Amino acid sequence: MSNDVKRTPSRVTDSATPALRRTIPPVLHGTDPELGFPVTWHLSAVTTSDVDGAAVRIDRIAGSMDNPDLWMQAHKESRVVSEAEAIEFVHAVQSRPSPMR
Repeated sequence: MSNDVKRTPSRVTDSATPALRRTIPPVLHGTDPELGFPVTWHLSAVTTSDVDGAAVRIDRIAGSMDNPDLWMQAHKESRVVSEAEAIEFVHAVQSRPSPMR
């Protein structure tokens, strides 16, 4: 990931396209597709020179996490994807069976 990624002040902001604001939830709970355990993702609109057009940063942690203070302290895996990839990712997560919370 490039160092020139800038996070927007809110999860999905006015800088995002209308389709992105309608389709991308700021928090997504689901199941790891390979191991089957609960996972939480935070999705944020970002600006970056690595992705043309709208981009989304996807932060992932193992487990179901709703507490913002604990989220800030958790070890996260992050990646930046295009708007189309983010929408496809959300649909894929939402179509998988979800763990009991």
